[in-house]
Amino acid sequence: MSGFKSVSKWPVVAAALALAIFAPAAAAAQDGDDAPRWPMQLDATEAQIIIYQPQFESYQGNILEARAAVSVTMTGESETMFGAMWFEARMSTDLDARTISCLDLKVTAAQFPTLDDAQVEKLSGYLESEIPKWEISVSLDEFLATVEAADLEEGDAAMFNNDPPEMIFSESPAVLVIIDGDPKLADMDGYNLQYVANTPFFIAFDPGSKQYFLRGDKYWYSSGDVMGPWTATEKLPSEVAKVSKAIDEEVAQDQAQQAEGKTPEEEPEDAGDSGPPAIIVRTRPAELILTEGEPTFSPLQGTQLLFVENTETDILMDLASQTYYLLVSGRWYTAGSLEDGDWKFVDPKTVPADFANIGADSDMGQVLASVPGTMESKEAVLENTIPQTAEVDRKTATTTVTYDGDPQFQTCSDAVAYAVNTDKAVFLISGEYYCCDEAVWYRAGGPSGPWQAATAVPPEIQDLPPDCPH
Repeated sequence: MSGFKSVSKWPVVAAALALAIFAPAAAAAQDGDDAPRWPMQLDATEAQIIIYQPQFESYQGNILEARAAVSVTMTGESETMFGAMWFEARMSTDLDARTISCLDLKVTAAQFPTLDDAQVEKLSGYLESEIPKWEISVSLDEFLATVEAADLEEGDAAMFNNDPPEMIFSESPAVLVIIDGDPKLADMDGYNLQYVANTPFFIAFDPGSKQYFLRGDKYWYSSGDVMGPWTATEKLPSEVAKVSKAIDEEVAQDQAQQAEGKTPEEEPEDAGDSGPPAIIVRTRPAELILTEGEPTFSPLQGTQLLFVENTETDILMDLASQTYYLLVSGRWYTAGSLEDGDWKFVDPKTVPADFANIGADSDMGQVLASVPGTMESKEAVLENTIPQTAEVDRKTATTTVTYDGDPQFQTCSDAVAYAVNTDKAVFLISGEYYCCDEAVWYRAGGPSGPWQAATAVPPEIQDLPPDCPH
């Protein structure tokens, strides 16, 4: 519940939200039929409230559930405080008149991290006197169209690829090296070497010895095949040795810069060198699950669940079904065996009911954010709903985009293509280039810039398909 305000303090903002959702005709009458509906702005003596497009959760029976982001600027202050809320409303439908009315509405959860109780009370005073004057109703057909659109958006989730990656279990130290598809070699500037361009790991190929060399922390590995097996080595060809020296110098320089001006920290006790970890290479999605020796299971109090305690991965066993559940990148997968299980994706709504009984302060409390219906999962959604703001100087703001070779673009929708050989999110739309870098949009006439802060982005950006990596 940390960060949430008492629900009893929010009926006024809830009613304002109801007005925004269920009285679009009134808003249009004030500003003209062509006026945009979202975001809705409500001006009070104490504050200005802006309500952003609500996201519908469900509509069952006569109960509507939804969430929305809200911003509040107190009168006389320049700082805007952002928050979000979950709410539900009881609806009354008149089929003959084709209208739907909000009879009562309550907030089930709200989060305004920077708004204190006194400000909430001040804001409430004005709106509580105004709410009884509002008549909240809307066309039934328009409302059903809105709910249908929300259902379609929820259905889009099925377009995401939830196929399980290869699960690789190891009871001893190992490192997973992912190469994006078949290895692609590129010449390495300044050295008589090539490197594998489609992996974040540094893998060099020495044409003289026909060997691959992989740099991992303080170890070097060599192999005649990029897929392995890899063996730790101290014998490096001259060109690779030059690269090793350059890497060591760069690492030392970075460490010196980071330590500059800082109080020296006590060196941690040396836990002993366990030797070079094994190298595992894959060219398709995979997850490495490490345990310190054989898996050790412990019970979770108040549940019929066990968890593996000697791993950093979230692994549960449901005693009732004798099956394992693995949480990877926010997705649940299940199998009857850890080592050679046939892992399958699990709809989070169908995980065992006992998952919701896991203690928030237990060793597995972190998984509650991925268990629908728990307060932790609601809070996670709320936190991702709240807009984040920053000031950007349009005159000086810019970015740099580096490509691996000539810029290459791939189509992801009828009107949008994205760059595939850069680590930046670069889009080509109607002959113009747009780059999103650290949440700031830039625009340029060419793929390499010069880039200037963009004041708007094309609407096509909002319709990127789920299979687009950006």
